[in-house]
Amino acid sequence: MEFKSKDSGFTLIEVITSIAVLALISIPVFGSLYSSLNSDGAAEVLTEEATIAQNTAECIKAGDIKAVRLDEHSQGPRVYTVKIQESYINNGISRYNISVSLKKNGNSPYILSFYYKPDALSESSDAE
Repeated sequence: MEFKSKDSGFTLIEVITSIAVLALISIPVFGSLYSSLNSDGAAEVLTEEATIAQNTAECIKAGDIKAVRLDEHSQGPRVYTVKIQESYINNGISRYNISVSLKKNGNSPYILSFYYKPDALSESSDAE
């Protein structure tokens, strides 16, 4: 009478080898996932900085400088610092530099620069 062996399982070497191959494949995948999440957060911060700077510029153009908060803006859990620098050019034209940066981070600020003459639109409509 002959006994048949039932070798239907994996050996320890096969299991260790498969785990090592899985680890070698997953390390680059997780690295790229981490990089993607990190750049997504940086893009979100940049978008919020641009939005704050544009809203500040619109308030200046509307003549509602009191609506502009010069100390800090909160966007969810993040707090941003806003600085406005005005320099007079000539003929009533001013140049504004609006600098917005994340308060707790030492990153380089988002800077929006524009030239503005408060009565430019009313003067051109009066000339017609």
